[in-house]
Amino acid sequence: MWLIAGGVEMMSTVPMKANRMGRDNLGQMLLKAYPEGYVNQGVSAELIASKWKIDRQAMDAFALASHVNAASAQDKKLTTSPIIPIAVPTAEGVCIVRMDDGIRRDTTLEKLGALKPAFRTEELASRFPRDRLECDCG
Repeated sequence: MWLIAGGVEMMSTVPMKANRMGRDNLGQMLLKAYPEGYVNQGVSAELIASKWKIDRQAMDAFALASHVNAASAQDKKLTTSPIIPIAVPTAEGVCIVRMDDGIRRDTTLEKLGALKPAFRTEELASRFPRDRLECDCG
C-alpha cells in the first residue's frame, strides 16, 4: 500500500483558506451561524482543553514528549525516506529542505511553561473568560 501526503513548507508562504478561495462563501455561512464571531483554532483548543479539564502542565508535558520523540525518530533516520527534498526559493538563493526543522531539540518544561498563550486577545478573553470556559463550550 502506498500513501502520499502533502503539506506546506511554511505557512507564511500560503494564504489561509487558499484551498477554497473563490469556491464557496464559507465565511458568510460561518458569520450567519456564529453572528458574535467565529474563534480561531488556538481559542478552540483552549475551549476543548477547558471542557475536558486538560491543564497547561499536562499539555506542556505532551508537547515536550512530542519534540523528544520527533528528535529521536529523526536521529534514527526514521523520517528520512518519507520526506522528499524540495527546493525552496530564499532571498539568498535556493535552500534544499530535507528534514523537519520544527523540532525544538533544546526545549524543556521550563521553556514551554514560560511561553505566553498566543491566541487570546482582550476581545476573546471577554467572550470566553477562563472561569467560564467550560460553560461557554457546552
